[in-house]
Amino acid sequence: MPNNALEANLRGIGDGARLEQLAVDLLGRDGYDVDPTSVRGPDGGRDTLLER
Repeated sequence: MPNNALEANLRGIGDGARLEQLAVDLLGRDGYDVDPTSVRGPDGGRDTLLER
């Protein structure tokens, strides 16, 4: 069960791919150069490279 409203809303986004896309969009909007690694699979590696 979610601990707070933010966690509940993040869980409502759906799968991990949609959550990662949200992060890419928000970071790009905040001025980061976002380069997704295009690697699929379980976490444990890099999903995206960021530069500011």
